[in-house]
Amino acid sequence: MNWIILIIAGLCEAAFTYCLGRAKGVSGNEWWTWIACFAAFYVLSAILLAKATQTLPLGTAYPVWTGIGAVGAVRYRHLHLQEASHLLAAVLPHNPHCVNHRTKSNIVSIVQYKKIQVENCKVFYREAGDTSKPTILLLHGFPSSSHMFRELMPELMDDFHLVAPDFPSFGQTESPSREDFEYSFDHLAKIVDKFTEAIIRRLQD
Repeated sequence: MNWIILIIAGLCEAAFTYCLGRAKGVSGNEWWTWIACFAAFYVLSAILLAKATQTLPLGTAYPVWTGIGAVGAVRYRHLHLQEASHLLAAVLPHNPHCVNHRTKSNIVSIVQYKKIQVENCKVFYREAGDTSKPTILLLHGFPSSSHMFRELMPELMDDFHLVAPDFPSFGQTESPSREDFEYSFDHLAKIVDKFTEAIIRRLQD
């Protein structure tokens, strides 16, 4: 039964990639519809994956989940997208008059790289934007890191305060030993909660 749940989770991952791609090049209510579908499939995929890993080994379940999703993403790309980088542009409302004049050199200066202690681990995170504006917490996938948001953050930073952490053992965050750190989805969720609380306290100081 859990293998069936895992396969459905992988199909949901492929589905949210499809929705994200369809959002590209549209605007108004149609854009919001595809983004809402993307969010729904994303949440459903994560819930089903967590359910499947209650009995299936994470080392087995995760590659199957990502593999199914990757096949769907690659197939969609060949059918509809000219290049994979368009997936990032899909999360922004389409505006043909909008031109990004930022260069790689000044992107480095506007995105800050920081670390903060969470339990027994120093968590690396990227931060950009005005702290007085609404904050968006950008969480990367598996296996990945906050590096995946390097082009998205400059696009959103004028309107939002952005925080993108690396999970323990991902990106530039420390990798505690298994004796000192429980590597599970439940514990990673707790780390994200504590990280978020630490960021909120820092913003309130």
